[in-house]
Amino acid sequence: MNIRKNIPNLITVSRIPLLLAGLYLANLKNTMAFLLLSLWFLTDIFDGWLARKLGAESNFGKYADHIIDGVTLLIAYFYLIFFQPTSMLIKGMIIILILRILVVAFASFKINQITGSAKPSWLGKFGSAFQMVAVIYYFAFPELFLVVFIPGFFLVLISGGGYLRDFFRLIQKESLV
Repeated sequence: MNIRKNIPNLITVSRIPLLLAGLYLANLKNTMAFLLLSLWFLTDIFDGWLARKLGAESNFGKYADHIIDGVTLLIAYFYLIFFQPTSMLIKGMIIILILRILVVAFASFKINQITGSAKPSWLGKFGSAFQMVAVIYYFAFPELFLVVFIPGFFLVLISGGGYLRDFFRLIQKESLV
């Protein structure tokens, strides 16, 4: 077994403990929280790049990256809803984002089941990046939180619409066969 080929996947999986530790320390207003949350975001960028650089791209890595993005954002969103003072409007927007993650997870699973591939869109990747940065800003630069959160909110909603469009087209095509 080539350990070098698994490094990108280990980096992908490391995002869960990085986020959990960062959120825990964020309550303590600890500078380390900012570093851990920043690493959570940066490892999301770095893992795919490293996989391509090492020639270690794998189906597991592609799916794990997508799933861990969703799981870590779900954790962060639940944390903001239940453990942080946020307005009802922001809580409502976060609930919409949670529903979007669940719907897209289902749609991509079904698309993958039928076609063998459900590739995330660049729009969705940018939206997820905005959302991750918004979580970091919530704790480190609260006055800038909405500046990042709102564009990310709309980017992920639009990309979610793309998944649903592809899903319904595929289902329609399947029912005609």
